[in-house]
Amino acid sequence: AHALADFASGQIVRYTHPESGENIRFQPQQLQYTNDLDQIQAIANPQSVNAVVQNEDELYWTGAFGPGFDIRWQAQTARLDKRLMVDQASRFPAPEQFILDGGNPVLRLQFIFALSNGLDIYVNDVLWTRQPNSSVDTQGYIEFRVAATGETAWHFNLPRSAGAPVEDQDPDELLGTFRLRRTGSKLFVEHRIPIAWLQVADYPIEIDTTI
Repeated sequence: AHALADFASGQIVRYTHPESGENIRFQPQQLQYTNDLDQIQAIANPQSVNAVVQNEDELYWTGAFGPGFDIRWQAQTARLDKRLMVDQASRFPAPEQFILDGGNPVLRLQFIFALSNGLDIYVNDVLWTRQPNSSVDTQGYIEFRVAATGETAWHFNLPRSAGAPVEDQDPDELLGTFRLRRTGSKLFVEHRIPIAWLQVADYPIEIDTTI
């Protein structure tokens, strides 16, 4: 696993599979609201802030998307744990009426991703053919498999978000949706979280994009 220090410097995260040499790279994109009509309300752009190393295995981009929007990336034993952390609800702007009227309004945390040539993408155990202007949604697993062997090199954890624990209450957790899409020649992965959950969650919250 490798990372670039500057959060706004393009493909900041790269994972390389040691046996095959295949790799996958991620570039953070604008944080947005969207809806079923694919209308967009901008929230924040990736900021030119440098990562700080903590506890030997953690990178923190404080203010990755502006004040109160931090990214933590931790190299754990079996996973690369990457989370957007938001400290308070007021960091999110009020959604415009057209976003609400467009159906199923969501926040999307999105990345452009690029694969080396020897990788296939499977969604819920089905090959995604990546046809132009196609997309697929899942609340299950996305796998990146080595085409020559069928081995799963990486997979995304389930698209979970969590609020701060509150005494004597069940954990404030949400299973969101991952969307893979091809727009033109570019591939995107989005973690989509209902705006309604953001408005009632206990803060701070964490939005999980662990691989």
